[in-house]
Amino acid sequence: MRRGVDRTYISQVERRQRNVTIVVLAKIATALNVTPDKLLIVPSSRRRGP
Repeated sequence: MRRGVDRTYISQVERRQRNVTIVVLAKIATALNVTPDKLLIVPSSRRRGP
């Protein structure tokens, strides 16, 4: 990844094998050109309903 986060780390986060830190969350957001809060929002299609 161009912000210094190893792709294996990202893969582990995606597979829920590792928790992301605030620092890494900020690096990922910067690399994707979004704000960190955008990475924390669950898409409506994936939300659990009542």
